[in-house]
Amino acid sequence: MQIITETLETLTLGPPTTFLNLTLFPLSGKCDYGRNYLTLREAIRAGSASVREVSEGGSVPELTLENRGQKPVLILEGEELIGAKQNRTANVTILAPAGKTVRVPVTCVEAGRWRYQGRDFTPSEQLHFARGRQNKMASVSRSMQRTGARHANQGEVWEDIAAKSVRMNVNAPTSAMSDVYGAHQTRIDDYVGAFKADADQQGAVFAIGDRVEGMELFDCQQTLAEMLPKLVRSYAIDAIESVRGHRANPTTANAEAFLAQLRGADFETYPAVGEGTEIRANGAGVMGAGLVAQDRVVHFAAFAAPVGTAGERGHGNPDSDGIVRMRTRRWRMRG
Repeated sequence: MQIITETLETLTLGPPTTFLNLTLFPLSGKCDYGRNYLTLREAIRAGSASVREVSEGGSVPELTLENRGQKPVLILEGEELIGAKQNRTANVTILAPAGKTVRVPVTCVEAGRWRYQGRDFTPSEQLHFARGRQNKMASVSRSMQRTGARHANQGEVWEDIAAKSVRMNVNAPTSAMSDVYGAHQTRIDDYVGAFKADADQQGAVFAIGDRVEGMELFDCQQTLAEMLPKLVRSYAIDAIESVRGHRANPTTANAEAFLAQLRGADFETYPAVGEGTEIRANGAGVMGAGLVAQDRVVHFAAFAAPVGTAGERGHGNPDSDGIVRMRTRRWRMRG
């Protein structure tokens, strides 16, 4: 879509910051307008929005976002929602209109719980971990192409989380993704503290080791600054797995090549759940998704395209596959 490529072309790729094996290249631009929406966290804190189950019985693949305020509310693709009957992550980015209620397509990231812990969801301090988010984004894109529904492959998501728990030696009582983050909180905080948003930064390219993993872009510096710690956490939890084998860092040419691949991708458009137009991108070695509204790119995320089998999707140890399958079968029986 032309607005995506044009926006990418206006941005400047800055010098990288590296902490251990995680590197961030800032993407900077000029934002000449004030942000006219609230993030989900801002709206919930203000009491003008709430996220709940769609009914008393609930429905795993969707939630209800009620926006009672006078500004649209932004919920980010990959944003984790904690509470109610089980934790979920949003499948797409949504700008919920003021005074409206929308259904949010989501995926479960806590396979072992289906009981209420309060009625309202709250946004957590992290997103879906980057490589799991990458796999889920690909799954949602396939679903939209085939059926028009914004569904992820729930079994694959559970397997990704189970495999990550095994690799990172985490025993999560309800198989919650948040428990994996919690078990490594101190190390993750070290990564988060190493990265700060520049004054004019609207996005970032992320790399683990010398491999560019993905990119995130927002319409203004304010949103990037608020979301950057969540984004760093989502890459840091992946980076921790390979930090001992770290040998090399990426070059600026690596980041530029990733952006060039993205500019050359094919784009598909869909009516958005809330305001605007939803974008899905597929190219040689890259994929992405985002939201265009109010004549600008409100949010766009892209990843190196996932490859291979279920074990390779999670970038993990094939020896854990049998354990993962047993756990997944047990969780499904519980549900």
